[in-house]
Amino acid sequence: MLIKVISKNTKILLFNKILISIELAFCII
Repeated sequence: MLIKVISKNTKILLFNKILISIELAFCII
């Protein structure tokens, strides 16, 4: 149960990092 929660949180963090990097890339362009 706890492992599922941790994996879900890490997936959300990774997704947020990807979104932020995309936004930064568009800002640079």
